[in-house]
Amino acid sequence: VALINEALEAKGRRSDAAVSYGELLVALAIQRSIAPRALKSLEQLQQWFEGCGLRDFLQIQSSGLDARRADEALSRLKSGDLEELETQIVNRAINAH
Repeated sequence: VALINEALEAKGRRSDAAVSYGELLVALAIQRSIAPRALKSLEQLQQWFEGCGLRDFLQIQSSGLDARRADEALSRLKSGDLEELETQIVNRAINAH
């Protein structure tokens, strides 16, 4: 979450956001990975989050997981950002283990 937030902070962040871009994108990635097909859309992120156990691990307000915010966060990520984030996340995982 922190790495994503750092990468996107330079691109600006709304001060009224209930969740950070990092928190939103992590929740979205997990939803896309494990949610049943009927709950995989951006419009259903909040509903899925409220009904799963992820709330115990990712302490965020479900009100911030709306489709508009998810689309905004995704539009700020460019391919170079994703490649850099992937490198940093892999390096941290390797160093931690």
